[in-house]
Amino acid sequence: MMGKAGMLRGGSVIAILDSGSAGNIASVANAFRRAGAEVKVVQRLEGADEFDGLVIPGVGSFSTVPKIAAAIGGKKGMAGIKVPVLCICLGMQVLFSRSEECKSVQGLGILPGSVMKLKGDVRLPQLGWNRVSIERQDSLLAGIADGEYFYFANSFAALPKSGGVVLCSTQYGQRFASAVRAGNFWGVQFHPEKSGRAGQALIRNFIAMCECGTAAVPSIDILGGKAVRLRQGKLGTEKVFGNPLALARKYEKAGFRRIHIVDMDAVFGRGSQLELLGKIAAACPLLKIQWAGGMRSFEAAKKALECGASKIVVGTALASSPEVVLKCSEEFGGGRVWASLDFSGKVPKMMIKGWKQGTGMGLQQAVELAEKCKVGGLVIGAVDVDGMQAGPDLKLLKKARKLTRLPIVLAGGMRNPDDVKAANSLGANGAILGRALYDKRIGMEEWACLRKG
Repeated sequence: MMGKAGMLRGGSVIAILDSGSAGNIASVANAFRRAGAEVKVVQRLEGADEFDGLVIPGVGSFSTVPKIAAAIGGKKGMAGIKVPVLCICLGMQVLFSRSEECKSVQGLGILPGSVMKLKGDVRLPQLGWNRVSIERQDSLLAGIADGEYFYFANSFAALPKSGGVVLCSTQYGQRFASAVRAGNFWGVQFHPEKSGRAGQALIRNFIAMCECGTAAVPSIDILGGKAVRLRQGKLGTEKVFGNPLALARKYEKAGFRRIHIVDMDAVFGRGSQLELLGKIAAACPLLKIQWAGGMRSFEAAKKALECGASKIVVGTALASSPEVVLKCSEEFGGGRVWASLDFSGKVPKMMIKGWKQGTGMGLQQAVELAEKCKVGGLVIGAVDVDGMQAGPDLKLLKKARKLTRLPIVLAGGMRNPDDVKAANSLGANGAILGRALYDKRIGMEEWACLRKG
């Protein structure tokens, strides 16, 4: 895919289920292609492991639910799906146990609750734009404003038993759940593929979550045009590991689909490696590039995205100019803007400006600030173990996971696949590898096949 601003580069493969119960398959598929995903339309879910995410659309009556259930393999088939799943319109209603529309048909019962006919003095079906009120923050909604408009086409709506699963609600005759979540299943009553810019932002966010399927994320730190590794981010400790472009090609060939690149020249105020970013993006079309270092202004973020980054990672700007980060999230979509939270000390405090300056900000305060800025995910790092091959800071990860539902990629100290698996078990959506890849004790393919879940 091209690296224009507003577009994601290729890499994620999204399966769209065509069970014969939806007439909007083409529009859904086209919306995901526009957002940068490779799309595979499937009639059944055999071979679902080949996909990074699944979309279950549906329109029409609840009486067609058995077709969707059969294509999925029923509730048992749903339980075996480990990738993120986005259920649209009737696809969302399928998640519930029953519907007033067709009482003889059973839903999948993934979520407790019922689907009921909308009440009140309103015209049915609801056809058109309506607001959504965000009830709780979620990675699917990153960068989407409370009260944003989406396109609806429904006469029935979900009424979950537990408010804890409701991400958004909407008023039309009565208040109903317009977006829900249960584990790796998300449901939206509206049609994101018909919802303009807001819908595309939501779709990009979903694609970004699907990228988190690959657990190991190789990292390249660029200094003076060369790939280097520093111990605890300190100048003078660097060791050169070759040409960044050659390394990126090697990682893509090995099967990696995400890469974390840090522009150390920008970090230390020595210029920029955006030209090299453009070369890597052009030469490695299957790699999603998350670009970090020097992202301290809206203009810098925009240039990085224009040069081919699929997302930018901000650190210093979050602490010093949160309004800039919020603007980036709202302009480019939260899925393309992540926050880098790097901590040091026995009582961890966030570090900025190349880890040379402390902020006095603890983990909870930093996470809350990132969420307020509507970022799509977090790269959490422990400065004290970075480049030391001493093992990751799993305690820091465990605390962070309790504070947020945003995707988390853990950085620092990774030594072997067991470290990555340990991070996954505690809720990480990925782990960044640096020196562990360079020492070649473990084959690159073994790292590349590690999957989240």
